[in-house]
Amino acid sequence: MQEALSREQWDVIISDYSMPGFTGIKALEILKATGLDIPFIIVSGKIDEETAVEAMKKGAVDYISKNNLARLIPAVEREIKDCEIRKKQKKMHSELIESEERFRLAFNNANIGMCLVDLKGNFTKVNQKLCEILGYSKEELEGFNTRDFTYERDKSTGPEFIKNALEGKSSNIVFEKRYINKNGDTVWAEVSSSIVKDEKGSPLYFISQIKDITKKKNTEEALRKSEENYRLIVDNTSDLIFRIDMNGNFIFMSKSVEEHTGYTDHEIVGKNIKDFLPPRSYADATRRIKQRLDGVEKLPKYEVDVVSKDGKSITFELNTSPIYVDEKIESILIVARDVSERKESEEKIKNRLLFEETIATISKRFTKIEDLNQSINLSLNELGEISKADRVYIFKFNEDMTKIDNTHEWCRNGVSPQIEYLKGISADAFPWWMEKINNSRIILVKDVAKLPPEASSEKETLESWGVKSFLVVPIYVKTRLYGFVGFDNMFEHVSWEKEDIDIITLFSEILGSAFERNKMLHELKESEENYRTIVEGQTEFIARILPDGTHIFANDALCKYLGLKKEEIIGKKITDIKNGPDTPEEDMKKLLEHFASFNEENPIKSIENRFIFQNGEVRWAEWKDKAVFDENGNIIEFQSIGRDVTDKKMMNEEINLLYNAIEQAPTIVVITDKQGNIEYVNPKFIEITGYDLPEALGKSLRMLKTGFLPKEHFEALWKSISSGKIWKGEFYNRKKDGTTYWESASISPVKNSIGEITHFIKVSEDITYKKLAEKDIQEKEETLRGILSATPIGINLMQERSIVWCNYYMKEITGYSEQELVGRNTKLLYVNEEEYQRFGDLYREKFEGPLRFETQWITKDKRVIDVLILLNPLNSYDLSKGYITIVSDITKSKKSQKQLDENLEYFAHLVDQIRNPLAIMSGFVQVETENEKLKERLLRQIDRIEELVKQLDQGWMDTEDTRRFLKRYI
Repeated sequence: MQEALSREQWDVIISDYSMPGFTGIKALEILKATGLDIPFIIVSGKIDEETAVEAMKKGAVDYISKNNLARLIPAVEREIKDCEIRKKQKKMHSELIESEERFRLAFNNANIGMCLVDLKGNFTKVNQKLCEILGYSKEELEGFNTRDFTYERDKSTGPEFIKNALEGKSSNIVFEKRYINKNGDTVWAEVSSSIVKDEKGSPLYFISQIKDITKKKNTEEALRKSEENYRLIVDNTSDLIFRIDMNGNFIFMSKSVEEHTGYTDHEIVGKNIKDFLPPRSYADATRRIKQRLDGVEKLPKYEVDVVSKDGKSITFELNTSPIYVDEKIESILIVARDVSERKESEEKIKNRLLFEETIATISKRFTKIEDLNQSINLSLNELGEISKADRVYIFKFNEDMTKIDNTHEWCRNGVSPQIEYLKGISADAFPWWMEKINNSRIILVKDVAKLPPEASSEKETLESWGVKSFLVVPIYVKTRLYGFVGFDNMFEHVSWEKEDIDIITLFSEILGSAFERNKMLHELKESEENYRTIVEGQTEFIARILPDGTHIFANDALCKYLGLKKEEIIGKKITDIKNGPDTPEEDMKKLLEHFASFNEENPIKSIENRFIFQNGEVRWAEWKDKAVFDENGNIIEFQSIGRDVTDKKMMNEEINLLYNAIEQAPTIVVITDKQGNIEYVNPKFIEITGYDLPEALGKSLRMLKTGFLPKEHFEALWKSISSGKIWKGEFYNRKKDGTTYWESASISPVKNSIGEITHFIKVSEDITYKKLAEKDIQEKEETLRGILSATPIGINLMQERSIVWCNYYMKEITGYSEQELVGRNTKLLYVNEEEYQRFGDLYREKFEGPLRFETQWITKDKRVIDVLILLNPLNSYDLSKGYITIVSDITKSKKSQKQLDENLEYFAHLVDQIRNPLAIMSGFVQVETENEKLKERLLRQIDRIEELVKQLDQGWMDTEDTRRFLKRYI
């Protein structure tokens, strides 16, 4: 029975319960030991019902009595049908497990945040990347609502989409929002969310991809900031920034240069470019400098290879811009980008595409197999040429899995073939290897010398063959292990990329399919789908174009960028694509010339072109194009890989603008390392201090100290900036010639991506003349204040009828001290409300110039005094600026005036009483007096009295003559 079961496949087993030398129960045990799922039916006419039940418990599917054989055929049909159903269910279950495992791996290992969210917005599953973005563990996130971690202003976007999705209005959305991470920081994210539905279209949950775009947002913000932020960008950008003079000597380098090349500014600044460039690159650089001098404004980017300080070769992409001073090129700004990783990535993509194309070719080859061995050898040859391996081989197991044979082999030049010696090898000689292969494990060993102790046998054998690292993938035919395909590295230790392992795994599946034709079509289709998934999953734009300009392929990224569907691109020529962005005529001309310039010597070229979108937006794309030739050297298609470089171009232009602004700024700009040693000064520093660039670089700012400011001043400065704060203050510095100057400065710390302070930036201006002017004004102010305080008259500075300042004499007038008056409303000085309001009405009704009025005040000791106030505004056009009042105490003069008025009234009456007798006396003397001398004398005295009377009448009573006259005659 065991032999029969291993030899053929059976649909059902029918057994008598009792047979000579054998029993149905024994047969049932043999079947169960094989693990095969074959219905087992017992037929007997002797056993009782209890024995039949026991047999059923041990695995029999039915019991048929020989007295009722009519049940046998329906039972057989039923069990065969049930067995088929079970097989399908197992297959579906296995496929489901594999699908779930693939999804789990993709979900957990994704390099962007991913999460599953229930219909109420609660996290049900999150991946590690999302935990890193938000700073929480999976346990802290799962079960909580997304709103719990969402920035307050952004909480409306998610619920609105959930509502629309549940109502069937939308199925996916891409938007930006902010989260608050565990540290309380704001994290910007680009969220792509889709609703997942069951077979009936009922919503199940949401799946979201969350990409951390905080850095992008910060960069956009940084581009809008002033020169201070510009320097942050320059020193923290990964791009390398140089400035060279017209002789090719370096005069400036950004901090990123040291990070990429290992050279410090001291090792580069002042040196010539020929000291760091190979001859060919140096010749090209000097040619470009000459072109700049000849007036060529725009030059294309180009790449150079530079050897770093540690001997590593680095590829840089250079962009140059002239810097003008007085309309003459003074220097050249170089922005270099380390494109080694990009080129490596492009090379990986290129190799991967080549790998994929090779696999596709192999897949196609195996669809029509005429000579299996020839096809396998050709495929191994192709894979070996494009892979990292030095030997590629296939081993096959014998039927009982005890022996393995090397059936096919490819070796790189210089590697000895081993196929002749590797026949009939015992599988027991490689227990560690076999255990992994039997468990469907891929074996990837980066260093044979580091194999675990349990692999000592394998280690000894592989080292004897000179193998340093290897990759082995099992080959299956259906579910049976057939053998394995291996890739050995003999000269260096190699670590394979996951994508490459996936492709090799695909190759092993194709090989398995070659031995089982029924699975070949399925494997080929899966291969094509994997290829398309890889290409469609790229964020770069990928297109394939025929020599006449017709598109034959465009990936999703390109369609999304152009805002077109695939059918609007594929089948259309470059010049005939409609409804998309316009390509300017000059760019289209360059593009056509670009494609016409390919040949076998130059099969790969790059170009940039513009797109003008319907909303007026202009965007730039950079393309890397490869021409594919047939065996006759004719181009059969172009393969294009592109990416959007608009932001990079804008950033470069902004950096150039800001750099020129700093170089020509009217303020001093100095950059130091975190110890305070100078790494950059702008021309204004040289102009003010007298130190030229070589004298300043590497020196400490302490060289400018005069010792005038106290030590505590500088200790407070360093404490502030070392803690990450911005310090503002003044310095009293010494120039190179010994003269001193004052400067007003702001010092800001510069931090790297992990928050460490790497540099300090000082922006300052010379305020020497300002300080002298302030001192002069202060001295004049103090003099004026002393004069005003000593003036024996009240003086006030008023604003909104409140005293802002007053002199000392106001105390003499009012009895209140300066402290009691300043800040108080003048209402407290007036004798009553009516008098206070009268002045206010007078001030508001007519105020074209100085205002003079009299009023009464009440002093601190409750005396009523008469005051004369003279008021004048500080600004006749803006009374809110206040006014000056001059106050005089006229109480005594008012009393004197009153007495004077009373005296004048009395003297007027007296004059009238005197004038009448004088007139009589004058007439009598002239008529009656005969003595001329006496007459003349009397008349003269009468005239004197008349003159005094006139003076009295005019108010001149305080005269010596008046006093003598009054004393004599009154």
